[in-house]
Amino acid sequence: MSEPHLRVRRDGPVAWLTLDRPERRNALTAVTLDALGLALAAAVADGVRVVVLHGAGSAFSSGADLAETAALAAGEREAYLRRTLAALRALDDLPIPTVAAVHGHALAGGCELALVCDVVVASEDACFGLPETSIGMLPVVALAAGRRRISSGTLARLTLANERIAATEAHRAGLVDVLVPAGQHVEEAGRLAGRIAAADPVAIAEATRLLRDPDPGYAAALAAAARVMGAAPPARS
Repeated sequence: MSEPHLRVRRDGPVAWLTLDRPERRNALTAVTLDALGLALAAAVADGVRVVVLHGAGSAFSSGADLAETAALAAGEREAYLRRTLAALRALDDLPIPTVAAVHGHALAGGCELALVCDVVVASEDACFGLPETSIGMLPVVALAAGRRRISSGTLARLTLANERIAATEAHRAGLVDVLVPAGQHVEEAGRLAGRIAAADPVAIAEATRLLRDPDPGYAAALAAAARVMGAAPPARS
């Protein structure tokens, strides 16, 4: 069995997940994505309040390991897609907030990992792209969930024209939430994660769920607020 190339570190209420294959710009194998899914489930079970995802070396992630995908037989491809999609869905569906700390290349599956995180912090040297259609593939997660973050036009440029956008443009487009000088992405992600972890966990969970819904409506927001108030200890007189 190949190495998962994923490091997990717990720092109080924050779990740090590091894609750790720097010699391949953190290319994602199926085993890596399996490990990511397991690490996310373990984080929730262990009471972690925030997950921070980042990459070792010079990049966040260059996407799928193309050597692995090229070796797939025709009958194996759908199962592979379902297997890899499960990990990305696990990140998207996680009941606690996620922060991506991005530097260098965030391409294909790497870009999609960032797209589904709740907060994206990017170093000014980062670049983003969805080049799958140029090699006969589709960015399934980006097409399904990317418009929560970016416009259809920006998604079309990334997907149809295979353009890459620099961190400054990604910030203007809404893909990046916090833009920092080169090398400061991890520090800033940690600062934000600490502030999130210090807040009320029930309120944070409900706010996270509502923020991921493109149109939750007043009724859903009111019901969430009632649940938060019901879970809070009574105020002292």
